[in-house]
Amino acid sequence: MNFLTSAANVSLIDEDYDMPAAPSTDDIKSRLKEYDDESDGDDFDVESVFSDEIDTLYEDVSRIMRSAFLQIAYGKGRERHADKKPFSEQISCWIERRCRGYACGQALKKIDESLRMEPERAIPELMGAINYLVVAIKVLEENA
Repeated sequence: MNFLTSAANVSLIDEDYDMPAAPSTDDIKSRLKEYDDESDGDDFDVESVFSDEIDTLYEDVSRIMRSAFLQIAYGKGRERHADKKPFSEQISCWIERRCRGYACGQALKKIDESLRMEPERAIPELMGAINYLVVAIKVLEENA
């Protein structure tokens, strides 16, 4: 059963919000080019990053990451933490800035809890772990 389409999880997505469009391939290429220009000089061919073969090989990764995004933007994360603030201004990022390691600790807690759950409950818990790791990455990016 797919996490996003199961009856228990459909209610996690707020019907009042339009799903933002995924960034276009051109937008992603532009960001990768900017990153490559700012990096340590190890160039890579941005065009080679995109291919139908890669899209096919990693479609499960894309689906899972999109599910984690839906949870944080439209589900439990938005319900409990957003308070109509941008992600970087939400409480989890605020705490991570002041208590380094908080987000990784929360992710580990969720991973541990998921080990004692049935798959239909463990999957959303692990999506939450992914989202706490996003918090950690966001704060690290601010300090890079």
